[in-house]
Amino acid sequence: MIKIINIGIIKIIIKAILIVSFFQFFLSVSAQTDSTKTDMKFDFGFTRDKNINLWPILKYYNTDKSRDLQILFPISKFHKDYKQSKKHSHILPFWYYDSSSTNRDLRILSFYYPSLIRIQRENGNTSFKLLELAPKINLLEISKSLDGIDVNNNLFFFIWYKNSQNENSSHFVVFPIYWWYRNNNKTTKTIFPLYSKGSYKNNTNKYYAITPLFWHFKNKNDYRNILFPIFWNKKNGIGENTVRSNLLFPFYWSYKTKDYNNKIFFPLMWSLKNTKYKSFTLFPIISKGKSSDSLRKHFAFTPLFWHFKNENDYRNILFPIFWNKKNGIGENTVRSNLLFPFYWSY
Repeated sequence: MIKIINIGIIKIIIKAILIVSFFQFFLSVSAQTDSTKTDMKFDFGFTRDKNINLWPILKYYNTDKSRDLQILFPISKFHKDYKQSKKHSHILPFWYYDSSSTNRDLRILSFYYPSLIRIQRENGNTSFKLLELAPKINLLEISKSLDGIDVNNNLFFFIWYKNSQNENSSHFVVFPIYWWYRNNNKTTKTIFPLYSKGSYKNNTNKYYAITPLFWHFKNKNDYRNILFPIFWNKKNGIGENTVRSNLLFPFYWSYKTKDYNNKIFFPLMWSLKNTKYKSFTLFPIISKGKSSDSLRKHFAFTPLFWHFKNENDYRNILFPIFWNKKNGIGENTVRSNLLFPFYWSY
């Protein structure tokens, strides 16, 4: 396309040069007999300083302030302002261009409005616009400044937006599918599949999501909830270095510390505590516990009764029917009993 435009421009310029050369020649011949006069009453568009005015077909002038060439007005114009360092050129509908020492403005395939492409540089800011229909109405705009990149009024395949204000920041994306951040230090939002939230330090850390199926994290000093299959919950730190945990999945587990406090309903109910040892069970059927320090114990009723104790040993069982035992200390005690028909000792 650029080659076609260049060939068209070259043809127009060659034609303009031929026309200008012809009229210059005609002027030099016809004016030889009148070299003493400085005015021409009937100049037919020609002047002695070689300017031409056959407007709207052709107009050309060149002075110490500016130079201007117009061919088939308003289709093409080339203008230069020497004093203000400004340039302008256009060949409609191919391009429209303005420039100065600080600014540039190029429109491609344009009648000024609409323009298929517009590229601008103005006071250090640059922008690109696609299909500009009127000011601030375009299909795609990308503007670059000292702050960053802004994309506005965009109905394109992807939409990005940034608003910087010297990195107080902002963003907006519809890519697949919609994200939004903000900063100092940070707000965020996502609907991708499926939803997410945000916030961070100034709101002292949070999050939230439903991506199958719900979780939430929070901080300063920790939390976490998840319902996935099915539910677990957690808290870490502070207050005697809190740690808690929960799970309900079949069926319930918990864990709590300084130092431990366990619970389980699984089948069916255990509760374990520590430093060191305390227990409870109801599974079939009953169990107990102890120490810290009642020098260890236990108890059960699973058909039918037993009891253990320690430091330095005991054991009772009534099962069918009864035996009893003791080990160690005092001359290395060992005892034993049994009543099952009928009685034994040791």
